[in-house]
Amino acid sequence: MGGLNSRYELAMWPESSDEDLARVVKVVGEGISRWHHVEGNWYKVFLLIDTQGTGTITFEDLKKFLRGTYPGLHLNREELPSEDMFGLWKAMDSTVQMKVPKSEFMTFMRRYSGQAPEKPPQVRDLAQEIAGAPELGRDQLRAVAIKIQGIVQSWLARKGYTCNSSTSPEAWAQIFKHLVDGVRLSFLGLEAAIFGAMKGRGQVSEAELMALWRILDVDRSGEVREAEFATSLYRLQTETWPRLSNNNIERLIEILNAAAQKWHRASGNWYKILTICDEEDSGRLNFDEFCKVVRKGFPGLSIGVAEISEDELRQRPR
Repeated sequence: MGGLNSRYELAMWPESSDEDLARVVKVVGEGISRWHHVEGNWYKVFLLIDTQGTGTITFEDLKKFLRGTYPGLHLNREELPSEDMFGLWKAMDSTVQMKVPKSEFMTFMRRYSGQAPEKPPQVRDLAQEIAGAPELGRDQLRAVAIKIQGIVQSWLARKGYTCNSSTSPEAWAQIFKHLVDGVRLSFLGLEAAIFGAMKGRGQVSEAELMALWRILDVDRSGEVREAEFATSLYRLQTETWPRLSNNNIERLIEILNAAAQKWHRASGNWYKILTICDEEDSGRLNFDEFCKVVRKGFPGLSIGVAEISEDELRQRPR
């Protein structure tokens, strides 16, 4: 009996006990060790048998590998009787498909070689992990945000780039662009950037990242856009800035109007002032740009800290 031509013929082949199959697989394993030094690596063994690269093997493929010369194992009938080879195939092709796919071959050989079966990959329930991360207070979340900002800025510095001032919402928009290759950022993308390319592991923990992510991904979609990312973190950052009383607001506006009149003859005409000072012609000013308008010389307003302090610039209306 040489080849296998039909399912009927396969049904006539001898049955093998588990002990017999373990013995036969051991003989095959010894041959693999002797010729290929990949004992236990049934994936590589399968590739040696599947010379056509189809992802499945037939009895003829197995027989050629076991009996044939290198890269076959050259096992003679004394080492591996034909009945053992037939019984091995019959047990392997238990569903009588006349072929065995890679996964079934590997599972079968691991089982009868005494190897522990591969554990199926664990599916990560990321949403549950994020929901279960520790609750952090706003001050703690701010500290995490500052850590992330420092990690990104250090990474940019190593690459020869600079980052906008940490007081600017544009800084967070810039950071977003370096965290994601696209328009949306996922938690895994954030984690990969911070812990991978930017080498921030040890400076911030995964639990801290997850806690911060919860305030970014408000709708729990699993992704955030640049505007959500930058606005949420900027608001978190400015929560601790002092608040102005109505009297102080009036005083500061008087100082600003007086400077606008002095330098531009434009007291109260803030459209004119902002148009002159809008260097990027964006139609808006962020905090850093506002500070330049106030502090810089002409066309700025040249207002020093004696008139308006740094804290007063940061203060918000109550």
